[in-house]
Amino acid sequence: AGNANSGASVGTSTRFGTGDSNPPAAHVDSINISDDDPLLAGGSIHDDAFRRLEKFLDGASDCCRRGSRPALAVLFKSCIRNGSRGDYASDGNNRSNDNGNDPSSLRADAGEVLELAYRLALASAFLSDTSPMQPSLQDLDDLDGFASAYVPSKKVGACAALSKSLLDYATKREQEMQSRVPPPYAAKGELDLDPYTGKAVATPQISERSSSTNAHGDGTNLVALALFLEWAEQTAPCLSACLSTFLHRVWFPSTPYPPSRTPFVYPHLAGQPSAFFDSSASPLLFSLACTSPSLGGSWHRLYTSDSDGLSFNRLFSCLLGYGGPTLLIVREAEGGGVFGAFTSTAWKESKDFYGNSDCFLFQVSPSVGVYRPRGRGSHFMYCNSVSRSRGYDGLAHGIGFGGTDALPRLFIAETFDGCVASSADLTFEPGPLLPPAKEGGGSRKYFSICDLEVWGVGGDDAVASGLDARKAQRAILDANIQKARKVDKAQFLDDFKSGLIESKAFQHRTEARGRHDFEADDKDGGGYKLPADKRGSVVNPSRTVPGTGL
Repeated sequence: AGNANSGASVGTSTRFGTGDSNPPAAHVDSINISDDDPLLAGGSIHDDAFRRLEKFLDGASDCCRRGSRPALAVLFKSCIRNGSRGDYASDGNNRSNDNGNDPSSLRADAGEVLELAYRLALASAFLSDTSPMQPSLQDLDDLDGFASAYVPSKKVGACAALSKSLLDYATKREQEMQSRVPPPYAAKGELDLDPYTGKAVATPQISERSSSTNAHGDGTNLVALALFLEWAEQTAPCLSACLSTFLHRVWFPSTPYPPSRTPFVYPHLAGQPSAFFDSSASPLLFSLACTSPSLGGSWHRLYTSDSDGLSFNRLFSCLLGYGGPTLLIVREAEGGGVFGAFTSTAWKESKDFYGNSDCFLFQVSPSVGVYRPRGRGSHFMYCNSVSRSRGYDGLAHGIGFGGTDALPRLFIAETFDGCVASSADLTFEPGPLLPPAKEGGGSRKYFSICDLEVWGVGGDDAVASGLDARKAQRAILDANIQKARKVDKAQFLDDFKSGLIESKAFQHRTEARGRHDFEADDKDGGGYKLPADKRGSVVNPSRTVPGTGL
């Protein structure tokens, strides 16, 4: 838009004007646009770039109140392109390849769609933190440092894990569709439903259905719209909220987000260091936030192996008592895979499983997978230490999710040896947590921990409530310890005299009590004495036993 306005300032009509959409070359040179700029094609501003922007803005008004699919379709159609060099697919009249009557023909680059959503999420976070409803930024000492926290990652393929997950899903679904017997109307070109509009459209012939991995040349990253919608609803249900949240922050900066809808809230680490997130704009945070609305907002680090060490006692003490939802995330040593579990239930020590259906397992590197409860089993979370049963209960000792009490599906042993991450159980959906083995590419089950962190998640209120609950429990434990340390002197003396507390000072009473040849001495201050007829058996009658009168 800035380039177009520059052209207009020297008397040239632009794409948004009424004149020629291709300004003279002299004016283009004066704008200092490089030859490889995506807005240019052969020295003129490419019409499709503005068409894509126009499509984005037209769809924006259509996506906020019609559910998730229209918003996802707007993101998708804004990235429709074809060709290995990134040339926009168009016909001779410079019209793009999004044929509204044939939704199955739409293809877009998976990485571009997801990176667009990633950048919109960061822009929404910036607009939210700088809105009129927030405190003034004039009090900040480092405005540049504040703004840099919202700069997208410059790594190539920043959303590679999400992109791989989408492409793997598309490949698997297309293989299933190719192996399935098509319905009778599929060969006749009868009507089907457009996944974007819901309207009836002509179904393409079977021979015209091309795989996303063979859409054009080496376009291995191209994916179909319908498959993108399916994947997003299953794996990244919060992805669609990126667009509507961004538009709300732009158009209504002073108005709170409607309570009837769920915004996309980027996770906020508040400057806490992490072994997993290299910055507050880490794409890994975006991937996690797409899986559940409970992972947005403020996070609080409860445990990290970097500074706390691989100590189960430290991990145990950090978890117990915290009353909010938690995210456990692990990086394994062999393949560098990153995976973990989310639970909304407070941790407690128990030999039985507990929790609720909000719990789920996930993998976020090298691919993204979310494995939610099936609705059958109830083995959600498990926390059992050796100290509870002294190791004689025959159960697994450590932290686990799914599986059985003898071997959970995801299990971190108390010794941190022999940790398990299997791909199936009766509670959660099947799917790999670990990357394939380097040799042979087979599935793996056991792993060694490289990094381990536990975060309190859910936003400011959930984190504050969880920390308050942990503080209250620790206060109770400290009070019990202090109470046990205090000594009641009178009670202690009574226990001392009664022999409840062992002492040699009153050992003679213990030895004499109950003997048939001793009798009570009521005259000499109590105690015991030998009867008169048996005193002659005393070896040294001149010596007496203290307290017995003997």
